[in-house]
Amino acid sequence: MADKKPVNQIDAPVVGANDMVKLTIPRIQGEKHQPDEFISVNGKTYLIQRGKTVKVPRYVADAYNASVKNQAKAEEYELSKANVIDARDGK
Repeated sequence: MADKKPVNQIDAPVVGANDMVKLTIPRIQGEKHQPDEFISVNGKTYLIQRGKTVKVPRYVADAYNASVKNQAKAEEYELSKANVIDARDGK
């Protein structure tokens, strides 16, 4: 009788992670030169042209969306700290 190895989350495949989804990275307003967006997930790299809709694995789109969300949170945090410092200075 063979011992059964318990399946943990690391061994289990993520359902739908490799499904292809459409991703459009917006262009930067007011800038002529539009740098391509570099995305790297677990050693796989993608260089995506801004303003073009491309199909990428779902995990790439998820990584990009998480990055955008975290950047917005970081900017919000920095602004809140700047407002606290201004309030202390009486400005």
